[in-house]
Amino acid sequence: MTCSVLEVPYDYEDPAIGSFSLFVKKRSVEDPAKRIGSLLVNPGGPGFGGSSLADDAYYYFSSDLLERFDIIAWDPRGTGESTPAVDCVDTYDEYFGLDSPPDNDEEIQALIDASQQFNDECLARSGEILPYISTEASARDMNSIRLALGEDKISYLGFSYGSELGATWATLFPDTVRAAVL
Repeated sequence: MTCSVLEVPYDYEDPAIGSFSLFVKKRSVEDPAKRIGSLLVNPGGPGFGGSSLADDAYYYFSSDLLERFDIIAWDPRGTGESTPAVDCVDTYDEYFGLDSPPDNDEEIQALIDASQQFNDECLARSGEILPYISTEASARDMNSIRLALGEDKISYLGFSYGSELGATWATLFPDTVRAAVL
């Protein structure tokens, strides 16, 4: 397993604003003679890191896939070990404990109030980076990862929201797509 950090700009149109440090893991094929290329993987979310997919590759991917592709997993901007990370609240317990879907007006109001509180805390604690976190920016980060790997084309596998991310990447960078499973 190889771990690294890749610097990507907050804003690809104005790189001088600042940068995110993306945490990236690479699980290389054991026999380079069988290698087809790199497979970028994302577990979905959004809002959670994905680098653990490289650690748990034997659980998620077939042996045929692991024999032929380097698995590249990363924590998207604002998540996991990537920095800076979005930090909205100290604990999510009160949010996970909300009744959803709400069954009455009281539960609806509790959900609205909790959502507003969460949004307010998120803006107060991470507001300076939130404008730079988007599906399009993350898709551009995927291309930066490809460039850092030195590959002309890469393959992609996205679960859940990772499908939306992969579709955005493929739309923005169609000439860099070897294959994609969305």
